[in-house]
Amino acid sequence: SLKDNNLCFVTKNGMVKISKVTDYFASKQVIGAIKMSKNDELIMVDIHYPNKNLCMFTSNGNGVKIKTEDISITGRMSAGIKGMALDKLDHVVGATQATNSDAISMFFSDGYAKILKQSEVAESARNRKGVTYLSPKSKSAKIIAIFKLSIKNNYVVLSEKETLHFVLSNAMPLDTRLGTGKAIIKEKVSNVFKFCENK
Repeated sequence: SLKDNNLCFVTKNGMVKISKVTDYFASKQVIGAIKMSKNDELIMVDIHYPNKNLCMFTSNGNGVKIKTEDISITGRMSAGIKGMALDKLDHVVGATQATNSDAISMFFSDGYAKILKQSEVAESARNRKGVTYLSPKSKSAKIIAIFKLSIKNNYVVLSEKETLHFVLSNAMPLDTRLGTGKAIIKEKVSNVFKFCENK
């Protein structure tokens, strides 16, 4: 049942926290969920799957894959631990729990996108910067968003010109860690949203 599970939190500053679901059962309408430093924000909240790896990626293109099974469970208002080290002015843009059979969709600021096998993401100890997932050919590109690939999900891409573009997941190529991917729109990208089918 839900109450027997734990939650996994990831923040923009690279913090990771595991807490019991039951810590959030309260009679009050609003309760604190996590202690965060100034200018931090939540990137991911999900049921914790200790048998899966946590993949985290930053705007500047770095990525890590860490194990979370040995992270201590902490209380509702704890900050957690440092899951990923960050360069100055860099921040986490996306995180997902995945197994070796999963794949990750990755979107870049220059309008390109690619699908990456989870096995392509390098394993790392916690509090490391990881390795880059940007192609050397991608000048000044940033990672805008990442998602665990699902046949139920397509994507809506918001350009810097504030136009919306519908992108099918099967239109994105399977590529390597340093691959450029494929141009999905001809404009710069400012944000990406999952489009979930109800089927």
